[in-house]
Parts: sequence; structure tokens; C-alpha cells
Amino acid sequence: MMKEVESLPHEIVADSVFRQMSDTQTPQGIMTVLKKPAYTMEDILKGENPLVMVLEDLQDPGNAGTILRT
Repeated sequence: MMKEVESLPHEIVADSVFRQMSDTQTPQGIMTVLKKPAYTMEDILKGENPLVMVLEDLQDPGNAGTILRT
């Protein structure tokens, strides 16, 4: 698995640059930059038994994992 991960495009940046790239108060030292897909509410709800979770202003990305596991 590590070989697959190492072959992905990536950048290593200085801590000062990382802090500028992230608005997280306590960054964990890793981040990804992705294009945000656009969904309509109809797209989300058209599946059978849709599950919707809304999270806003998470300061610690680990909180999202904790919430998903709960």
C-alpha cells in the first residue's frame, strides 16, 4: 500500500507554509486539496435511505472521524 501512496502527486512544505494553507487551529500535519463536488439537495435525497450529516467550523479534523464512528 505504501508504494501506491508514494506514487501519488504530493508536496512537502515548511511548517510556516502549512499553517498558511490551513485554517485549522490545530493542524495534524497532513492535508489534501481537492475540488469540491457540487450536489443539489435533490441529488442527496434521491437515494434510498439517505444519510445526511452537516458539520460546520470543525477546528480539529479528528472530530469528524469521531463523529462518524459514533
